[in-house]
Amino acid sequence: MDTKKVISGQTETEIWDQIEADLLSDPSLLQYQAEINQSGTTIYLDIDVDLGGGFEGGFELTSFTAPLLKDTAFRFALHHEEFLDEVGKFFGMEDLITGYREFDSKVVVKTNDLSKIIQLFDDVELRTVIQSLDVFRFYIVSESNKLKLVLEIEEAITDHLRLKEIYKVFHTVLKKITF
Repeated sequence: MDTKKVISGQTETEIWDQIEADLLSDPSLLQYQAEINQSGTTIYLDIDVDLGGGFEGGFELTSFTAPLLKDTAFRFALHHEEFLDEVGKFFGMEDLITGYREFDSKVVVKTNDLSKIIQLFDDVELRTVIQSLDVFRFYIVSESNKLKLVLEIEEAITDHLRLKEIYKVFHTVLKKITF
């Protein structure tokens, strides 16, 4: 799909009925882009699959991105803990402890406000979804003096139920940061 779809709805059900129909209409989907407008927020969904060729390996990526409409000094970066993170921690790499045992064992946390991270992820369902992701980055970034919330997952997620579950987490974190 070469064009970005604009999907609007007052409820999550209205939005996901449209996305589900799109995803089910093309089972061999290689690219999908949507601007999702819900409850005064705009979230960009991008699913991209590059099959590679020859000696190229290809890649898969699903990302959610949203502008932060409120300026904040709060920053964080989360990613799935891997073997190299254990080595990095031995040499002093930052990995803050939230107190959520399973989350802390599976996710590397970097932030300038640990108490805010603890509040953001106080919901066990949010933590469960995030810690279930294999290779991901979830962070706030400043580009051209504008803040964005970004979740990148190195997998093409086309299962609409799983994608909706991840969207709910992203939307919830976005609302907690901006409102």
